[in-house]
Amino acid sequence: MKMSPFELEHLGQPSREEAVRKRRKKLLRDPTGDLLNLTASPQAIGSASAGVGVYFTSLYMYCLLSLILGVLFIYPFYLNISADGWSLGYELVSRYVNGTSGSWDCRFTSSALRSSIIGMVPRSTVGSFCLKSPFTSALACPSRCVYDEAEAMARQPWWEDPGFGPLDTCAEREGLLPVRQPHRGTNASSLPGMCLQHLPFCAFASEYCSCCRLELEGGDQAGYPVAALVAMLAGQVLFVAWVLLLWKTQIYVAEAVNRDIVTLPDFSVWVKGLPDDCTDNRRVADFFRHYGEVAACTTTASVGEVLRSSRRIDSMRVDLAELRARAAVEQGQALGGPGGTGCCGGLLRGLYWFLLSGFGSASQAAERLERRIAKEEQRMAQQEEAVVSSPRNSVGEALVTMNYEAHKRNALLDHKRDHRWKAVPGGVMKMIAPNRHSVPMFDGQRIKLQPAPEPSDYIWENTSTKDRRRRQVLGWLIFLFALGVSATAQYFLAAEAERERTRRLLFYFEQELGREAEASGRLDGLPSRIFDTFSRNYVGWTYGLVVVVLNLVVSSVQTWTSSNIESWSTASGREGSSVVKISLFYIINSFVIPFLAAYIQFEEGAGLEEGRLRVEEDGRTLWYINGGVIVSMFWIQVFNTFLGDAIALLSPFTLLNSLAFSRYALTQEKLDRLMALPQASISLRYASAVKTIALGVLTAPVLPISPLISLVGLVISFWTDKVIFLRMAHVRERVSYNLTKAINRVLIVLPLAQLLLMRFVYFAGQPGMREVFIAGAVFWACFVVLPVRRVLKIKRVQWAEDGGTGNQSYEEMFGHRHTAATQDGPDDRRLPPALYAPAVPEKVCGERFIGFVESHFKDQPKEPLMPIRELMDNQLQSTGMAATEPPPREPADSAAAHAAAGPPQVPWAMQAILGSSHIPLPAASGLGAAPFHNPYAAVRHTDQNQPSPAAGARPSVGSGYDAPPPLV
Repeated sequence: MKMSPFELEHLGQPSREEAVRKRRKKLLRDPTGDLLNLTASPQAIGSASAGVGVYFTSLYMYCLLSLILGVLFIYPFYLNISADGWSLGYELVSRYVNGTSGSWDCRFTSSALRSSIIGMVPRSTVGSFCLKSPFTSALACPSRCVYDEAEAMARQPWWEDPGFGPLDTCAEREGLLPVRQPHRGTNASSLPGMCLQHLPFCAFASEYCSCCRLELEGGDQAGYPVAALVAMLAGQVLFVAWVLLLWKTQIYVAEAVNRDIVTLPDFSVWVKGLPDDCTDNRRVADFFRHYGEVAACTTTASVGEVLRSSRRIDSMRVDLAELRARAAVEQGQALGGPGGTGCCGGLLRGLYWFLLSGFGSASQAAERLERRIAKEEQRMAQQEEAVVSSPRNSVGEALVTMNYEAHKRNALLDHKRDHRWKAVPGGVMKMIAPNRHSVPMFDGQRIKLQPAPEPSDYIWENTSTKDRRRRQVLGWLIFLFALGVSATAQYFLAAEAERERTRRLLFYFEQELGREAEASGRLDGLPSRIFDTFSRNYVGWTYGLVVVVLNLVVSSVQTWTSSNIESWSTASGREGSSVVKISLFYIINSFVIPFLAAYIQFEEGAGLEEGRLRVEEDGRTLWYINGGVIVSMFWIQVFNTFLGDAIALLSPFTLLNSLAFSRYALTQEKLDRLMALPQASISLRYASAVKTIALGVLTAPVLPISPLISLVGLVISFWTDKVIFLRMAHVRERVSYNLTKAINRVLIVLPLAQLLLMRFVYFAGQPGMREVFIAGAVFWACFVVLPVRRVLKIKRVQWAEDGGTGNQSYEEMFGHRHTAATQDGPDDRRLPPALYAPAVPEKVCGERFIGFVESHFKDQPKEPLMPIRELMDNQLQSTGMAATEPPPREPADSAAAHAAAGPPQVPWAMQAILGSSHIPLPAASGLGAAPFHNPYAAVRHTDQNQPSPAAGARPSVGSGYDAPPPLV
């Protein structure tokens, strides 16, 4: 493995500038080819990526919601601060069997104790009202502790004591019952005696027979203000109205982007359900000629396994070249590559080469990698032979490109009319309606049509997956398993934190009473010391930090699962599945589990087992004091506001590759890969925004400052995502709008969830809550059941909307004279951007496979196939016959008027949200605008000085397939 002097001189000196140049080429750009500015509007971003533009529009709307709720909840916040009903301690009441009784004031006035238990956050919560509720703390609110001697005499000790028999009671043990003091204490000198004699703590034998039972004071008349409940109901009504505005805005922006950016899907349909042996492109094209002219047709061949193997081989060859260069360095034939010096630089260099070569020298690692490459090449050769020679290498799908957008709508309309039966499985359909075939059949088989995805959205590597449904079920199982593990760990953490809060609170009370020895003994005698760091506020913020970390871990697992196991056909489908799972996990992990753990601890009697605190059901929990679950939710929101976005912005693994490991690369290809932009995941960012909104909405009734925290978090997310999507990540050009459908379904459930929490947890039993609940539930049910969106025309019918083609043909806009689209590397076979075809690494794949891809995907008719006017069985007349004619062109005067009118106007109600009264996107094709410089949306404009072809004129038929029959 000797190298020439020239190679040795230049070894280890790859061009970082070249890697940066390639990195910048992947960033989103505006129609002129310049990088988008960080202050670009969502509509300008939508010109480069429609899905990302809709995402930033949605963030505007999310901020608007948080602002509305934040203003609305100022009134409950003011009421909570003003109430300040906190009171540490209790009134002691003693009742004796001889009929006498007494009461003593055992309340504490220590400012240190008050600041330890009650801070600013608890004061801003509903806990300030000290409502008659199980979730109010009797130790921090006005309460009394009742000692009943008759009840105490009948108690049986819970501890093991050889002096006690199995049925012995306190009355049968001399010295355990306290001395009767039937008088009222009115001065401080009586506090230590009686307050220390009768405590609500029963952890030790010396206090068990003398402890009292805490009862929360107040009654049914002490309730939460009904006006505040009505304000919360108004917030839910505004939330539903906001959802309608959100839908309308998203649809408006998506339609505007689709109308003003002409791409291949504006002419194409995606066919599913074809026979497995259907590999003849012409056979499928003839079916769709009944709807109009066919410009191109490609049945999806099973090339996924070959493409995956070729990518792996290509990656291993890059690593092999790097290892060979390293072996030359080890042999002393060349100088070491660039990199850091010192301890840190040496560690990073060692880590880089360890990850690349493992244990042993670089030459040994290179030999191992060569053997792996040979095995993978042998396997890929077998896969290529199977694809090329098998007559059944189709996956039952096809991508058909019509010559006119109107002809595409003909096909979709003819098959979408059977929407009422689309959810019925084929076997069930045959039983309930054996003779029902309401749509045209392809060779006797029912097919499904839907709008085609963007070429960049289609994942060719997954076309060979036959068991996709099983893989997606497996993905759900992995997600549920990760959710279960996280929920279990978090539940035990929350339960231990709840017990720790009780122990710490008792510790402070006993110190205040002057029982330092008992307080220390109560704390030192605990069996577990794992969570000693949990103390006061530390319980809350430590728990919030754990929640954020668990969110990051499980979301990473889901991202890996969706990319490597579930095998989605499109990136939009993969993102749509991930956004539902991750959003649900974020909400469950950040809100449901903490509340569920606290509620279960309440049901089991939190504090009774460890601290032996005797308290009635009302006033039993510690939710609202420092370290309680409500304060923990505050810290969860705070960490969610800053930490999640900071981690997403820093992206530790990406920074490690681009800033650290890239300094030690010895070959240009390896440096290019280390410096490459990571693929942006819009589903993670959507899920993070939904989590922020959910935390603000669900905790707002008891923590009114939550919507404002959410607003701050969303503003930070907005600018963080601007940096990520425009400067730090590779974004697919055309992510589907449909991603927002699942998100909006999650959002509409939040008002109902808030209402249920108010009725059965937060304000259970409060005056007026029942009426507020009924009104809110009826309103929400009417919104869900009644066709509100249909009446208000808030619905996007994507397959039927105007794609902005101006009735121009595919051949005129795209044709086959365009230069090839740049793909992922210099070795990729270049195909015209107007075709659906995979990018094949030319130096990795065999010539037979490359020839197969060329002939199957690229060999299309040079000119469109003429239509067949004869109707198929069950075909609608409105989709065939005369409808197959080329649509009439827009008159020249109308086109000029359209061009003079400028960009489409935005309704005034949306101007404040969208930040502009117009959409600054390229005008539709044919109107004299500059072309959009996206390789998958290269709009070719006709010369306005040339006359348009006459209506009905047809070009001659090409020879991409066999010679077609004459026009019928």
